[in-house]
Amino acid sequence: MDIINNNSSRKGKVNLLQVAQKAGVSRSTASLVLRKSPLVAFNTRKKVEAAMEELGYVYNRSAAILREGKTQIIGLLVCDIANPSISEVMVGLDCFLQKQNYFSFLANSQDSVERQSYLLQRFKEHNMDGLIFCPAINTPLTLLYELERLNMPYVQVLRRINEKKGDYVGADYAQGIELAILHLIRLNHRHIAFIGGSSKTSAGQERLESFIRIMKREHLSTDYIIPTALNVYEGAKGLDMLLERAPSVTAAICFNDLIALGVMNALHAKGYIPGQDFSVIGVDDFPIADSIWPALTTVSTRSQEVGEVAGRLLLRRIANRALPLERVTLPTRLVIRQSCGAI
Repeated sequence: MDIINNNSSRKGKVNLLQVAQKAGVSRSTASLVLRKSPLVAFNTRKKVEAAMEELGYVYNRSAAILREGKTQIIGLLVCDIANPSISEVMVGLDCFLQKQNYFSFLANSQDSVERQSYLLQRFKEHNMDGLIFCPAINTPLTLLYELERLNMPYVQVLRRINEKKGDYVGADYAQGIELAILHLIRLNHRHIAFIGGSSKTSAGQERLESFIRIMKREHLSTDYIIPTALNVYEGAKGLDMLLERAPSVTAAICFNDLIALGVMNALHAKGYIPGQDFSVIGVDDFPIADSIWPALTTVSTRSQEVGEVAGRLLLRRIANRALPLERVTLPTRLVIRQSCGAI
């Protein structure tokens, strides 16, 4: 006969000892199952999990936080939740954190420094173990000092506030822009534009500086730069502005794939065929890049891997605050599809 009567156990809150008795194991073994310890045998784990489900056991995380001083929760603060690159980072991070028995809380700053400050304070109030964030435009360096004052471990992703302060994971945007330019040169393009973004973020600065440097190195004009906001509509407007200003341009490298999609929409509207009448290269390799027509040539920035690496780096930082700063820049590659052609 079981020691616990199922009906009577439901009258009050079920505790871990009752679960252990139901499963026929010690309380310490049941606790190891809760913490996903690899020391517990598979069959034992399944017995304890079945007992938890049958008894309706709910883990008291608040008590665990008091005992261990950790929440197992990571704050994820993004600048634009609608940006597919951000979504890919979130996927990579979430997959990694699940394997480590961590959870992430998501918030969107909408690229507002004020909203970002408010959300960071709320994260701290909820005792997050650490923070992964993509800084809003014009974020001051003082924010990093404030995070350190609050004793909040953090990793910056995709954008960084300062090159020499704070852990960071991103892609080698400069390398990606160089790959794009050299590909177009091999296709005999000489009048090449850059559409989208601005120099207000590190990601924008790195792309623009690389474009200017490589174009000058190849003795090509840098006159064809069109700053825009980062969405499809602005990409289409950017293409219209470019052709009005410089009809001799035959190709454009775009800040990201959203801008490239807008450029291609505008080309279609004018009766042009991307890849035949005008060449287009994006950056990021969003999931839609090979589904549009023609399929988009783009620079892969490995955004899911950025999320995974950032998660791993943050957990190392949580475990040891004294580790040297790490700045991880993942190499990029050019994914050649049909939106570019020779002239």
